[in-house]
Amino acid sequence: MANLPLILLLAVAGLSGQTDTPEAAIVRAYVLEEHGQLAEAVALVRPLVDSGTLQRAELGQAWTVLGLIYTGQGAFGAAQHAYEHALSILQALPERVQDYASALDNFGYLYRVMGQFEAAANLRLKALHVYEQIENHSGIARVCNNLASLALEQRDMKKAKKYLERSAEEMKIATALDDDDVGAVYSMQAAFAGLNGNIQAEIDGYEHAMQVWRRAHREDHPNTGWGYILLGRAHADAGRTAEAAKEMQQGLVILDRTLGRGSRHYLQAELAYSRLLDETGAHDAAARLRTSDEAALKALSQKQCLSCTISIDALR
Repeated sequence: MANLPLILLLAVAGLSGQTDTPEAAIVRAYVLEEHGQLAEAVALVRPLVDSGTLQRAELGQAWTVLGLIYTGQGAFGAAQHAYEHALSILQALPERVQDYASALDNFGYLYRVMGQFEAAANLRLKALHVYEQIENHSGIARVCNNLASLALEQRDMKKAKKYLERSAEEMKIATALDDDDVGAVYSMQAAFAGLNGNIQAEIDGYEHAMQVWRRAHREDHPNTGWGYILLGRAHADAGRTAEAAKEMQQGLVILDRTLGRGSRHYLQAELAYSRLLDETGAHDAAARLRTSDEAALKALSQKQCLSCTISIDALR
């Protein structure tokens, strides 16, 4: 889950009616990014960055939001460039240490998407250390959940369990977690249960996550769409294929509407759906989807990573 800069945690209520301020524009850009409206988000925040009029703290926050947007667009080289700018600015501003930590965590997400798991973990551990120093329990909960996700992707169940337990404990005393954060924790707990063979706990966890995401966004947000895919996959594992198909189809509709069919999330979701088709005997349809989506993902990765390198400075 994205780790929000401090401005985005505080500004929505405080900036109502002040739509001409840089802070409000950065907040709106983040909201657009969250809803998959990436081109609109870039059009809003990039001119601010290029204008040369932002204060250093605002500029650091704007670069962080651009990093999130470019990651969503698959422009990995541009995202890396944005995060490097954000970190170089925010690291020198002691009063913005929380924004610095969130930029580190989000930079870690970029490396995870790029498949650079060691770099992703190092950045997120660095963010965790910063949050621990300032006793920010919300940040600790988010980063621990993100570290658990990395561990699960690498099938390191011991490490995933450690981070999930800590995330759950920090949630009890956190004061700045939103519905997306809570839903992400439930989702990660569900994934852990599923990998341990506890299918009912997996289903329950994803249902809890979906309740939270629907309450926050209804049916018009990528998190809700992805939640349907995850819940459908869990129901498929339980042998409830009709229910699974309905949920995964609904998830694909939402992801198509919010992110588009060419997005990485949509292609990954359709691959998961192709697996369900295979399991229900629709082998030809499954094979067609799988071949198409795997080719599209490969082409996307090759295009996105042409200008990507590991940022040594960020990992120090």
